[in-house]
Amino acid sequence: MMVPGQHMVGEAAAPVRLALGECRGVARILPTGVRSTTMQDGTRIRVLRCVTVESGRETPVALIPASGRIHNLMMGATGGQIVRFAGRPRLWSQSEVAVLAFTVTALELEDTDESRMLRGRAAKPSGRAGVRRG
Repeated sequence: MMVPGQHMVGEAAAPVRLALGECRGVARILPTGVRSTTMQDGTRIRVLRCVTVESGRETPVALIPASGRIHNLMMGATGGQIVRFAGRPRLWSQSEVAVLAFTVTALELEDTDESRMLRGRAAKPSGRAGVRRG
């Protein structure tokens, strides 16, 4: 019997299986924001490009919408915003750089001074006034 997080051992040809549930994360949206990309099967999808920082090192994050509601919220995202998300980790092999990828099931966007500047709006006071949830 497989236990979540345990991998199969035995035959040389046996695949490694990882049982990962939904993860929560926080990242900063890059100025490039939402981009289209083509998957290996030819499907075109929208991806929200972000970075997360751990121990002073930035790691790229790709957020892929799991529903139309999440997709619509992502389309309104601006570079510099903070994104808090929940999603399922997935394999991502679109580049040679290590990228964390998630199929996002819940999303919250928070404005920052950088995001307001990139949008060209006058700065609002800091705080959670610019939070949008999905």
